[in-house]
Amino acid sequence: MHPLAAIFATPAPVFGSIGTDMLFILWITIRVIVLAAIPLMAGMHKGHVGLGILAALITIPFSVAPSYLPPILAVIGLVGALILSMGMSILIEFIPKFEKPLLSQAEIEAETRRMRGY
Repeated sequence: MHPLAAIFATPAPVFGSIGTDMLFILWITIRVIVLAAIPLMAGMHKGHVGLGILAALITIPFSVAPSYLPPILAVIGLVGALILSMGMSILIEFIPKFEKPLLSQAEIEAETRRMRGY
């Protein structure tokens, strides 16, 4: 194989070394964990665990997306993901939690008798 063709055929590292790539991966991992944990913890605190998980899943792509951009745009994307995460948490906090069932046991039994024709 021609040496010049081998130089052009090999992909160049993104940041020039494996150490910086590992730091980049570590930074993305920390950012995803922190930003997804905010609505998840809000949902657990309020008692809406399902909504917390859903909000965390919505937040994850926004926390990863600006990773490949230049530094100033990555910071703007990070702030945007933080605003989204906090907005989801505030939305979860506004949803009321129902402590009691919608129908009492007597009402359920009455509806059952009525539907069966007793």
